[in-house]
Amino acid sequence: MAESTPARITTLRSLSLWVAGATLALGAILRIWQYLANTSLWIDEIAVTNSIVDRSLGDLLLRPLAHHQVAPIGFLATQKLAVVGIGPSEYALRLVPLACSLAALVLFWRLASRVLSGAGPLIAVTLFATAAPLIAFGALAKQYSSDVLIAVILLGVALNVASQPPTMGRVVKAAIIGGVLVWFSNSAVFVLTGLAVALALSQATASDRATRLRAMAPMLVGWVAVAVAATLVALSIVTVATREYMRRFWVAGFAPRSIEAFTSSLWPWDQVRGVLGNGLPAGLGYPLPVLFAVLAAGGVWVLGRRDRTVALLLLGPLVLVLAAAIAREYPFRDRLILFLLPGLLIAIAACIEWIRERLTSASPLLGTATVIGLTGLAVYPVTARPPTYRTEDMKQVVSYVAANRRPDDGIYVYYGAAPAVLRYGGMYGLPRHGYLVGGCHRGDARRYLQELDRFRGQSRVWVLFTHPLPRYHERENILHYLRAIGIQRDSLTVSSRAVSWTPLPAEAFLYDLSDAGRLSQAAAELFPLEGPQATDGRFPCGEGPQAMVASDYQ
Repeated sequence: MAESTPARITTLRSLSLWVAGATLALGAILRIWQYLANTSLWIDEIAVTNSIVDRSLGDLLLRPLAHHQVAPIGFLATQKLAVVGIGPSEYALRLVPLACSLAALVLFWRLASRVLSGAGPLIAVTLFATAAPLIAFGALAKQYSSDVLIAVILLGVALNVASQPPTMGRVVKAAIIGGVLVWFSNSAVFVLTGLAVALALSQATASDRATRLRAMAPMLVGWVAVAVAATLVALSIVTVATREYMRRFWVAGFAPRSIEAFTSSLWPWDQVRGVLGNGLPAGLGYPLPVLFAVLAAGGVWVLGRRDRTVALLLLGPLVLVLAAAIAREYPFRDRLILFLLPGLLIAIAACIEWIRERLTSASPLLGTATVIGLTGLAVYPVTARPPTYRTEDMKQVVSYVAANRRPDDGIYVYYGAAPAVLRYGGMYGLPRHGYLVGGCHRGDARRYLQELDRFRGQSRVWVLFTHPLPRYHERENILHYLRAIGIQRDSLTVSSRAVSWTPLPAEAFLYDLSDAGRLSQAAAELFPLEGPQATDGRFPCGEGPQAMVASDYQ
């Protein structure tokens, strides 16, 4: 006898829960695997963790961070507590981001289950669990995974208020949660304010809108007020120089100033494509970013037809961030908008499920195949390049040089590698007095060659590289010069690994510069150079993370 419809539905729900549980477990394994790999801190992590490790809690929260870094005070406080309790290891510095990433995984599943129907929650959690930037940033000592977690929590809180009678208890609880979490994430300012506006708009057509708005008013006003307060506090502890530096660094995330440039660039399409496709650290690496952009837009439409409030809640933070980018106050780009990913993935999943429902009515097999195909495209980047992800992994390089150097070896550290060499040198037996740090000479590459001339005549000279800016061709100029005046005896290249972009490697080269004949063939003053010989105003020397370690040539 055929299984009854209720029994079949129960069986399908049970199977769906088992598959969702397996997907959540996979997402957790990927994140923990990345964390346990204990890769080197890269330059941005070193810049912010130096302040966390070296300062007292009071100084950390009340004084501007060094090296033009910006982070929310709640995140800094939890990081400091982890360091005090466990020690300043990479594991301690990345523990809070990992915990946030794991918590976001579970809470996102609950959120998707409330918003989506059918296979939608399973599709959404699959996209979330296998999203490469969420895996990678979940094991970096930066605030981006906590930004995502807080966005998920606040979206769930807003949905809870909108979907049930706004009793005093619910409103007060929501107000407190928003008032606390906004201090742990700078991007929560946009989420909280965007959700407040969305909630107010969603009640405009309700039959009891006056009653509901009156009940929600203290929470909505409180959210906006605390968002303004958090913004003012954040601005008060960020120097003018840091704000100017950030504006230059993130200029591609701001809307063009002229209407002509705005229309010709199709802004913000490049930024959206960077999030969905390749080329940026926080990119999802999807093979067909245009397709997924259409799916996301379609998903908002599908959700809006079903429940206008849900669509408004997803759009509120997005619209607010776009407005801030148009006003050139906050960049709409890369990891700074990673917190929008939960809403984006829910929209994509909603559209895929809508397509499945339409196709299933004609052919269940076609509907299932379409879901598998579209979800498979999103999962493909991580299956093609699974963790571990590494960026400028200098641990192995420093360890190798320390193990293979001889007492009389010369060691030249390119300025971009200096922060990592300083951090790991003491751990692996390469003390600070054992190497020379070069200066930053962007737009004046000949000075690097002049610094290397200090080692002429030595039979063993190590040169350590990472974090060069490709536009200046500094690495290439240095290596071309070394090949002209010396003979390479050894090298180590530790390739970086990512899904949506290609981080530069960490490298060490050993050269013999004692051959008089080769030395006579080239001179620093006349050697032909590649790249621009003028400094780009966006990236001058003397500021930002690259200025953490002073040159030994000054």
